[in-house]
Amino acid sequence: MLGRKVILLVLLGLAGAITILTLTSGLALAQSCRSDNDCRSFRSVGAGARCIGDTLVQTTERCVSGRCQRRDVRRQNCSIGVGGRCTGSGYETTRGRCNASAERCDTRRERVSCVESCTCVGKVLTVSTGRCSPAIGCHSVVSVCRDGCSCKPNPVCKGRVEPNH
Repeated sequence: MLGRKVILLVLLGLAGAITILTLTSGLALAQSCRSDNDCRSFRSVGAGARCIGDTLVQTTERCVSGRCQRRDVRRQNCSIGVGGRCTGSGYETTRGRCNASAERCDTRRERVSCVESCTCVGKVLTVSTGRCSPAIGCHSVVSVCRDGCSCKPNPVCKGRVEPNH
């Protein structure tokens, strides 16, 4: 009989603790406030910005009906870099990506050398011409050769060229 009472008291104590934790956890997520300044001091880690794909979403904490709430204030597309430019014997592009921890879009420049080359791997012949155009970058032709390929002395498909799919 005494064992059952002890188990019942322990279970009631656990239920009470769970209830208290549940009620107070909501307070930590939504701090009470009287002005927006009260919320800025509460600003949680990562509250300034987040990335959704290539879009930087900047946020702020506002006081709404006596509770701090996160609000989106600005969206910026970070995915720049369509096309590029030919520089000497190379092709240069600038690419962007979202950086939430720095609360900005980062950019990086990429450069590829356009050189004449030939590769034959199995039945796939790739010939790079060394030319460049801003719309597509370094020019190359890829062919699937029915009976294999060769680069020496000149690029050639053995048999007929199969259509690329």
